[in-house]
Amino acid sequence: MTTVRIIPHEESFEVLYPDGPSVYFYFDDNPGRRAITNRMSRERAEATAKRLARAERGTVWTYSRGDDVEVFATDDAARAWFEQNDPEGVAFERPIRE
Repeated sequence: MTTVRIIPHEESFEVLYPDGPSVYFYFDDNPGRRAITNRMSRERAEATAKRLARAERGTVWTYSRGDDVEVFATDDAARAWFEQNDPEGVAFERPIRE
C-alpha cells in the first residue's frame, strides 16, 4: 500500500505521493489579503488536502482556482461541472494511490 502524506508548510498543505508529483493547496490567514490573492482559508485548504489524500482507489480529477477547489470522481462529472461553472477551466487527472 502506498502512503499518501499531507505535509503542512507555512502557506500551503502538500499532498505528497511517494512516486509522483505533489499537489499543493495554498492558503492565507489574512482575510483581506485572501480576497485579493484568491487563496483558501487554512481550514479549507487542510480539509481539501485531507479529502484528496483519503480517497481510496482509481483516479480523481482536481481543479483549483483561488478559493474554489473541486475534486471529481469521473471525467464526465468534471466536464458537466465545467460547462456550468467555468467553461475555460481545466482539471487534472490524479491517480489515487493505495
